[in-house]
Amino acid sequence: MTEGKTITEYDFNLLSTAIQGLLLKTSFAKSQEEYSVLFSILGAVIMKGKLGIPCRPVVGDWYIHHPNGEIVLGIGKVIGKPAEPKSAGFHAWIQTETHIIDLMSPMYPEIFSAANSLSPVPRKMLQVPRTDDAKNWEEFQQGVPLMANPNVELSKTLLGEVANDQDCEGLAGALLHWWPKLIADSKAILAFYPVRGDGLAIAHTGHKAVGGWQGPKVIKKAMQ
Repeated sequence: MTEGKTITEYDFNLLSTAIQGLLLKTSFAKSQEEYSVLFSILGAVIMKGKLGIPCRPVVGDWYIHHPNGEIVLGIGKVIGKPAEPKSAGFHAWIQTETHIIDLMSPMYPEIFSAANSLSPVPRKMLQVPRTDDAKNWEEFQQGVPLMANPNVELSKTLLGEVANDQDCEGLAGALLHWWPKLIADSKAILAFYPVRGDGLAIAHTGHKAVGGWQGPKVIKKAMQ
């Protein structure tokens, strides 16, 4: 992997909306936690297998600063100041050698719906350098835009269980089959025949990102 190799905004949106369409039509994910795990697993399958970007899905705690700098957002929750790391919700994302990527970021306005009354959460692509990931809560409070805390054991066990599920394997295979067709024609429809249930015609659909996510860059005084 070359230094700084990333996914383009076009491919990010094509992949994100393809996964959205696939999960929406199949109703495989039963919760937001499962939704995020499948996004990370399926996204990594395409990024590694079709885009040539070495990466891995991980799970753990996830915090970002709202761009207006007034609140801290934890996946699944809106947390007012002061917030504690243990309050964060569970989330799954993708890590490359150089970047942290969340293919669910175009859906942040819905995920953080309680924050919309304060200030709209941008519908943007979250693909930030790992240098913008805070190493601890104190560093995050000083203005680093993201704090992603992977849980190594949980990543290994949970992602392994999901990846070995027959239905997940079918979704990954379908997405791999569909991807070249989408690259050739973004309106290509996937004919998917799950192990259980009737055949499905699936289109890529859902929210798209416009531009990249930028958190606040104001560095506060270190606490004495």
